[in-house]
Amino acid sequence: MTARELAAARIHDPALRAAYAECRRLNARHGRTYFLATRLLPLERRSAVHALYGFARRADDIVDETASTSPAERAAALDALEAEWRGALRGGPTTDPAVAAAAHTRERLGIPARHFDDFLASMRSDLFVREYATYADLRAYMH
Repeated sequence: MTARELAAARIHDPALRAAYAECRRLNARHGRTYFLATRLLPLERRSAVHALYGFARRADDIVDETASTSPAERAAALDALEAEWRGALRGGPTTDPAVAAAAHTRERLGIPARHFDDFLASMRSDLFVREYATYADLRAYMH
């Protein structure tokens, strides 16, 4: 995260600045074209996009880690991420920079928490659902 982006977004707390910087690194490393697209956004919006990407990346990495973990183990890891997320929404401490930055972004921009609930439900579906019986079921997942 650049100092200019953080200043434009009025993010001054050192711990939050570090959390947003980690999300920016995740975005740059894993979402290269998506990362480049954020450069077209106004400075004050870039940090929010990086934070949301970082949170989504954390959940997706848990779901996609198939090399050494079972679906049940990945579900437990997703449960832990969700518990940390819920704690952060209540103002509790978090050790995950992506959770900290996303919770701050959600609060700062007034993003309804239900959108994160829906996203986490879709991530959980990825662990066990291989196909959708109806287009309506697929649309619910994609939402």
